[in-house]
Amino acid sequence: MGFVEVIKKLPSILKLLKEVKKDIIQFNPDVVILIDYPGFNMKIAKFAKERGLKVIYYIPPKVWAWNTKRALKLKKYCDEILTILPFETDFYKSFGIKNQYVGNPTFDQLHDFKPTELNLPKESSKKALVALLPGSRKMELKNMLPLMDEVARYFPNQKFVICGAPGFSAKDYKQFGTDIPVLFDKTYDILACADAALVASGTATLETAILDCPQVVLYRASPISIYIGRLVIKVKYISLVNLILNKVAIPELIQQDCNVESVRNHLQKILTSKTIIKGQKAHYQEMKEILGKPGCNSNAARIILKSIS
Repeated sequence: MGFVEVIKKLPSILKLLKEVKKDIIQFNPDVVILIDYPGFNMKIAKFAKERGLKVIYYIPPKVWAWNTKRALKLKKYCDEILTILPFETDFYKSFGIKNQYVGNPTFDQLHDFKPTELNLPKESSKKALVALLPGSRKMELKNMLPLMDEVARYFPNQKFVICGAPGFSAKDYKQFGTDIPVLFDKTYDILACADAALVASGTATLETAILDCPQVVLYRASPISIYIGRLVIKVKYISLVNLILNKVAIPELIQQDCNVESVRNHLQKILTSKTIIKGQKAHYQEMKEILGKPGCNSNAARIILKSIS
């Protein structure tokens, strides 16, 4: 989310932290299951463990990416960690942390997905379709949508569609002056039939890959957030696809490199090169094989129930 952006949310975060601690005391559970959200849940892990409760972290903090010392706190406050990225297992094991890879929830969600027909204008049916995913947070929309809109103006013979994110309305997108249509609750349908996608870094890059849509990964944030991030983040890539494969399978354009000319050139290559499309899809298949079989949540539930039986 960025560092400056999180600071602005601190009052509401602290209020929620107090409420959750109160709920744990009142409910006195057999096990506290933490899911994602590390800045918040690491504090809950410490609180729960100090009360003598069993703690299991599902979708743990990305300590392999930055602030690796947090792994020591995970070892101290968590009884077990359930990971959703295959390469995390060896990392946590190196710290002596009990952990298991259970699969990936995004892969599960899309494994049996069957796309439905999109309601697009007939005149656009022969045009190449480009999906735009500018992000699911307001700051991402502000940073990414104007850029994507400007890039789209260079491709009059292609059809562009914005994948509307939950929590947003059409008004949220139109405030940036774009005339590109926005479709809500159709992201997977759009990606399943799109010829290319411009995607803000995040889970959407993995969703796009699982649905076999060639993509360019983009990201911009406040200069302060990017500066701090480059000081502390230790990974070579920002997209989940490249992280899982540990190589450049899809292009990543960040901050200064995320400009109209560069994005336009990369998109043009995807739309005109069968070799690039074939190459990305081959990488996608390799990634799916690494992710394994579906059943992530049921695997996690089985492990959790066994731990308290």
